[in-house]
This record gives sequence, C-alpha cells and structure tokens, in this order.
Amino acid sequence: MTHFRTVSAAVAAALILAACQPTEQTAAVAPVAKTDAAQSGTSVTAEDAKAFVEAAEAELLELGIELAEASWVQANFITVDTQSIAARANEAATVATVRLANEAAKFNDLDLDEDTRRKLDKLKLALVLPAPTDSDKSKE
Repeated sequence: MTHFRTVSAAVAAALILAACQPTEQTAAVAPVAKTDAAQSGTSVTAEDAKAFVEAAEAELLELGIELAEASWVQANFITVDTQSIAARANEAATVATVRLANEAAKFNDLDLDEDTRRKLDKLKLALVLPAPTDSDKSKE
C-alpha cells in the first residue's frame, strides 16, 4: 500500500505540473541545472523561476510517464524483475521531486506572476514524505 501511495504522489505531481502548462506548445527544455546566478551567489530573477518551472515540468512529465509504465507492468506481471523495475522508477521520480522541491525554495522571496508562483507552490506541496538526499538511504 505504501508503494501505491508513493507512486500516486509522484504521478500526481507530474500531472499537476503538466496540467499547469500553457495551451501553446513550448520548445523542449533542457534538464534542470543551476543557473549562473545561483552558482555565483547572486540573486535569482523571475525569469530564472520561469525557466526552472519549465524544466521541472518537462523532467517530471518524463519521469511520471516512465513510472506509470513501470507500475502498470509491475501490477499486471508480478515478478521479481517487474518489482525491481517499478522500484527503480519510483526511486528516480521521488528523488527528482525532492530535489526540485528543494530547488524551488530559492524563488520564495521573488515577486512572481500567478502561474509561476502556483506551479512552484504545487511542486513544493507535492512532497508527502520526502526521500533522504543521500542516494544510499533513498535506495533503501
């Protein structure tokens, strides 16, 4: 039952962010990386927040699809291998969600448009029980 809740939370986070997409198609976004401003210690901007949200949406959508596919196969063909595949997909989605939620906090003090603020808030609220940031502990 715990596995189902974790899978549900990760898929819900991906779908919530994907549903917040504007109706126009956006260009492919590179994986989330720290901005030059964040690396140099200078303050971040509203444009940085928008770029972060777009990259986070793309990453979570991809991980959500992989997790849903792995979970479906695991639920319909219950073997040690499918359990392992689903567990790895779940771990990847959980770790990414925790990482992105932590990174989203750097935009807390900015005056942002409603859509960007809502998406950042949804991302931070998607965590039900965050995974440890230590990779060995999160695998456990």
